[in-house]
Amino acid sequence: MKNQSLVNLFDLYDHAFNEVCNDLGIIDIPSWQERWLYRFLLINPVLTYYPYILFKEEFVTTEEGLEDQRRIKNLYEKGRVIKDPHYSSQLETSLAGRIADFLNPLTSENFSEWWFKYARNRIRDNSDVQHFLLNRYCGEWELSDSDQYRKWKKFNEEELHDIYKLMNNNHLTIVIPSYGNKKNLLRQINQILDKYHRESTYTVETKTQESTVKDCFRVLEYMIVNPQANQDLLELASKANVLKISRAGINNISEDSKNSVRAGVSRLIKMALEIMEASSYGFFPTKGNWQDDGLEPGVKLIMRDYFKLVSPSLIKDIKLSLGDYKKFKDQIRIDINKLKN
Repeated sequence: MKNQSLVNLFDLYDHAFNEVCNDLGIIDIPSWQERWLYRFLLINPVLTYYPYILFKEEFVTTEEGLEDQRRIKNLYEKGRVIKDPHYSSQLETSLAGRIADFLNPLTSENFSEWWFKYARNRIRDNSDVQHFLLNRYCGEWELSDSDQYRKWKKFNEEELHDIYKLMNNNHLTIVIPSYGNKKNLLRQINQILDKYHRESTYTVETKTQESTVKDCFRVLEYMIVNPQANQDLLELASKANVLKISRAGINNISEDSKNSVRAGVSRLIKMALEIMEASSYGFFPTKGNWQDDGLEPGVKLIMRDYFKLVSPSLIKDIKLSLGDYKKFKDQIRIDINKLKN
């Protein structure tokens, strides 16, 4: 399996993962969309060049937050993430940062940790509505002290910390008057939910099939390892094992069929990069239904230079991190059991 595509290894990994979860009685397992979101993020250079804030002055005081900071610092030291004066600066105001901060596979040791410790809760468990009251201390200071914001912030520090965590988990923040016509308020709330609420935070229901996503990944992987591959689309189709080609081989099909294969591979490359770009903002597997409102050019810049920024060694490193496919079940069981301790 040394020279096999990562897609083949991922298929074996998924089979082993499902078997281990079944053996352990775990039913809350990731969908194929959630698994492939993780894998596209593994080869997404936005996460490599995003300018991480290692030490935030406020709110990041939990042990989990400190652990994430240590891991990011270690990734910088290893060169797995890079502060580049060109690309990183273009990402400073990027909405892609929410993925870099909260669903970043680089800060997890393996897929099991990413899913069970981080992604599962952040993708699925965002449904609780919570009530916060931020004005209970106002009467103590609002008339006697000119430094109102500082005192307001101090008095509401706990509530602000909780709101901050919820917003980072993509809760929808709505300010609701505590008085007025209840029927009218509910109508307005429903209008907001209809516009902004999604059943899933990160995965998007589309007509894109898993087989198409796999072919997109195969194309990206082959082009990463073979930088000149796009100069011969027929060879790319054959070597990357995408599209259906006659058993007689690529050289024995008609010229019209060859042109059809070339067009099909071009579409796959375009789709793969569009899916990759959307995944930077947390939408998967989709080519649309997302936007960054023109706040920054960073993600588009990185997608334009994608094959310059992703090294062939990355594919090798991912394969090494997966380990021996014959031992997938044993390793996955160890990874899951570690999370229980």
